[in-house]
Amino acid sequence: MTIDYKLLNAKQSELLCSGIREVYGETYPIPEFYDAHYIQTAITSGKLHTVAAINSDHKVIGSMSTVLEQVGDFTADGSALMISEEYRGQGIVAKLGEKMVNSYNQLGLSGLHLYALALHDLVQNQSQKVGAVVTGILPGYFYRKANIAGYDYPDARIGAVAIYMPLASLPTRVCYLPDIYDDVLRATYQRLDINRKLINEDNTIPIPSTTCFGIDAKSANKHLRIMIQRIGADLSKAIQKYLIPNNSERYEVTYLDIPLCDPAAAYAVKQARELGFFYGALMVDRRGSDQLRLQRYDETLVAPEAMVIASADGRALLNFILSDSKTTKPGNNLTQIV
Repeated sequence: MTIDYKLLNAKQSELLCSGIREVYGETYPIPEFYDAHYIQTAITSGKLHTVAAINSDHKVIGSMSTVLEQVGDFTADGSALMISEEYRGQGIVAKLGEKMVNSYNQLGLSGLHLYALALHDLVQNQSQKVGAVVTGILPGYFYRKANIAGYDYPDARIGAVAIYMPLASLPTRVCYLPDIYDDVLRATYQRLDINRKLINEDNTIPIPSTTCFGIDAKSANKHLRIMIQRIGADLSKAIQKYLIPNNSERYEVTYLDIPLCDPAAAYAVKQARELGFFYGALMVDRRGSDQLRLQRYDETLVAPEAMVIASADGRALLNFILSDSKTTKPGNNLTQIV
């Protein structure tokens, strides 16, 4: 049996789609990987890098990907790990990993963010053996149509354990910690053991008038991410239009990334909590800053009690997050913005 390991180019995007569909049917938990146009565009832009295992019939029977938020970042998302059932147990994952390391080195990556499906503890345990740290819990991360063979799960969105896997040292960063999340953030930073200057909340800092932000819309997965670039006094009004009922029907989960390099991070957290956001995860070194990821979802769509969480740190984070979700305003009386 001959298996070739190749870094896919943009013209081979359909090959990856076909491989995932062959293994998972229509239930793969990251639905954008069924979209050949998305894959082609992401590879062309330099954000998506995929190593594929290709058999003698020229079919993808395994893959491993990494996705950059922006070209030049020090960290990226690990994604799209897939092995055809009949090829499992043959060391294919290890060989994909060896090839992927070459890409990590060429990209100058210092770490990976993993979103471990909370159906089992395999990824959690394996990553922790090599020094990875749980940085958050996202109970609504994967859409409910995902169906992984061999695992029962309620009719709900499938949760993810956010994990940071270090590859090399990170640059030094300054981070402003909101008082309300000071303890949980400091505890996470202690486990990460990275070079950070942590500064307490300062309410005397002037705040610009206008918020700047970007949008990452995953319509197929029904989740929306609002990425704050600069915190302004109008933050609440600026993001409310993405939370009104007409828009919320399209997106079952909303994430808000707040840059901790911004001295106004505490102001942003207070405004977001008024809109029903609560703690999600610490995302290390994204877009030039550590990001505090808050989350917002309808609790009837998730099943946190069904999540498999391997570590004591992870279970403590889940308990903290569920408690925090009860202390924010429900966010259902939002102003309609045309």
